[in-house]
Amino acid sequence: MLKSVFNKVLRSDVKKEGWRSKKLVADVDCWRGSRRLIDFVDFDDIKLFMYKNDNIYDNFIDDRKKSFPLRKFLKEVREKGYPRPEINRDTISTIQDCRHLIYLIMKHLWDVGEEFTVLDVGCHVGLFGLKLASVIREFGKDNKVICFDIGETSELMPFNIKVNGLGKWVIFEKLAITDVSGPVIVYAREGHTDTNNIIWKLDDSYSYLADGMNLSEYINEKGLS
Repeated sequence: MLKSVFNKVLRSDVKKEGWRSKKLVADVDCWRGSRRLIDFVDFDDIKLFMYKNDNIYDNFIDDRKKSFPLRKFLKEVREKGYPRPEINRDTISTIQDCRHLIYLIMKHLWDVGEEFTVLDVGCHVGLFGLKLASVIREFGKDNKVICFDIGETSELMPFNIKVNGLGKWVIFEKLAITDVSGPVIVYAREGHTDTNNIIWKLDDSYSYLADGMNLSEYINEKGLS
């Protein structure tokens, strides 16, 4: 359902099919996916679909960032292109915040001609990985960001990549990173999409199965640099 609704918005078929936009897009509320309510959230240059009624969304996201108008964003992208990241060609030389150190490392690797790939293990909705990919796009580079996750948010990741136009730079793998490749039992808590893990189990946890892979084996199999 989520995929078909999102594609209708992208193709601007809303009026043609007589659908009311308020039932489709996040500028009024949010739509319902297979089980959960979904909102469109503003992270400046990156916009992300997130589950509502969730620990991260309810407790760590500024209310002013929620319910960002999806159709407005898609129209602006069509007319003006994707937003420039905060760290861009004009600002990277002024970085002083240690949170942005990774961008200086990336810039150094580009300057010395080193190839690299970024691995985002446990990417959740993709904020970290997509922010990096946005900067890679800004600098006109082709480095890849590979994002791994297995939880409920893995349903949202393909759409977060798509809505930000980062399919050329971001690869999403629905894999658990483990010490031994093979099926794994994953523990999680309802309403806490950030708790998926294969190590500890709380009293209120539920469990499910996922594919797991040793990271060294993955890197060798893909021939990553």
